[in-house]
Amino acid sequence: MTHFQLTYACIDAIVQQMEEFLKKEGVPSKEALRTQLLAEEALLNYRDLLGEDVAVELHCIKRLGRLRIDLSVAGDSCDPFVTDTGDDTGVLRGILSRAGMAPVWQYKNGHNLLIFSPKKKKPPQFVYLLASVASALLLGSLFSLCAPQLGAQLSEHLLQPLFSTLGGLLTAVASVLVFLSLVSGILGIGDVASFGKIGKTMFGRILLLPLMLVLCYSVLIAPLFPISIGSQFSGQLADLLAMVLDIVPDSMVTPFTTGNLLQIAFMSVLVGLAMLVLGAKVSALSTFVEQANSLFQIIMEGVCSYVPIMVFLSLFDLIVSGSIAQLSGAYKPLVLIILGCIFCMGVYFLLCLRNKVPPLVLAKKLLPAFLVGLITASTASALPLVMEGAPKKLGVAEKVSNFAVPLGQVLFMPATALEYFVLTLCMAEISGLTISVSWLAIAVFSVVVLAIATPPVPGGGTAALMILFAQLGIPPETMAIAVPIDILVEFAVTGAEIFCQQCELIQLSRSLHMLDSDLLRKGGS
Repeated sequence: MTHFQLTYACIDAIVQQMEEFLKKEGVPSKEALRTQLLAEEALLNYRDLLGEDVAVELHCIKRLGRLRIDLSVAGDSCDPFVTDTGDDTGVLRGILSRAGMAPVWQYKNGHNLLIFSPKKKKPPQFVYLLASVASALLLGSLFSLCAPQLGAQLSEHLLQPLFSTLGGLLTAVASVLVFLSLVSGILGIGDVASFGKIGKTMFGRILLLPLMLVLCYSVLIAPLFPISIGSQFSGQLADLLAMVLDIVPDSMVTPFTTGNLLQIAFMSVLVGLAMLVLGAKVSALSTFVEQANSLFQIIMEGVCSYVPIMVFLSLFDLIVSGSIAQLSGAYKPLVLIILGCIFCMGVYFLLCLRNKVPPLVLAKKLLPAFLVGLITASTASALPLVMEGAPKKLGVAEKVSNFAVPLGQVLFMPATALEYFVLTLCMAEISGLTISVSWLAIAVFSVVVLAIATPPVPGGGTAALMILFAQLGIPPETMAIAVPIDILVEFAVTGAEIFCQQCELIQLSRSLHMLDSDLLRKGGS
């Protein structure tokens, strides 16, 4: 721990020491620069607010391979990122903090504490996945050719139980994390009093529009799947009614013990709305929810590091059991997901054209951020372009973009919902499950909720799919097919999310009568 004061020289020294620590630990230059700039901005704000004689402590920590930088500033409680313009940027930063894109601010024992969690550069997830797939193919083929009985026994008595154990752990942690993520999202929106109208309008659109997209796309691709309509219409209605009634759990614990996604979502909304009503009376509980969310994200990240092992176990079992022919259907979800991304972008693009903007002008303005998302598969990388372009090029009011962009980065996931839906349908078909109307209805609602609540950690998509498959009765062995596809389409899905988010900002501003249509229609990049 190093001690400083808030003079300009000390601020430069703090930033320099942070730079040396981040460089030594192999943090990517872009991530390191963002951390340094945020720290410098915070310290300069504290200097203006508290004076230069205030004591500052810098603590650079490395624990279990994770990095953390703590800045402690003595003095009165003061969030350095909250401005006097009425924009509660501290709450908005809280939304980004849960996604790992901003520091966490706390006030403890007379000190303002800023916590930075820079991420070290890691090999892409597909590298580990490729290694696990290659190993499973090689070993599975050897056992199938040389010792088929031994391979079958090994799979039955060792690999399958191990896969079930890891899958159960993943589902258990993910169930709690989905609950905490949804509650945190509701609290984050409700705490922004000055943006009440914007928050309620956008939250409604976040739920409704992806739901409509999935419903429309399900109608388009339904002829490609063996869907059982049923001979008795009353029976289908009874199944749908049972689905609605089953959303209400028998107890507070049942949703988590059974992994019932819709019941977890119901409990999340119930708890979140109750906490909003109580407001300051449950401020300690709100803090606990946020801290518990961060805790389970760390746990989930550790559990998800074993995903390549689960893929190996599942794929090896498919080979030695003679079910490898199932992999021949992998091309179908790949094609349908890509088409789904195009469909999603096309719908939002057409909606924006209602503002009488020339198509080429609109496409040119949306293209830069879309390409960044497509190439990097990172919404965080495209965030600066979206934040800058929304008010300057798309005619979105700053009051809307300052709130809606951070919120959309975390919660607005229409392309992800389409991807989950396609994977669900294809894995159900591969498994030979009966796809009924009531089953489809559950799938549609589940993928929309789960897309919003997907844990923002590496492997979070795998955890979401485990919960989804358990909810819909899809065998967990199909994860050997679903996980590689999920990773392969990540680039296309992320690009589509960024494209649709920009279009949604335009539509949200229009619905609030805060859109500068002349600026939107104006040519230029």
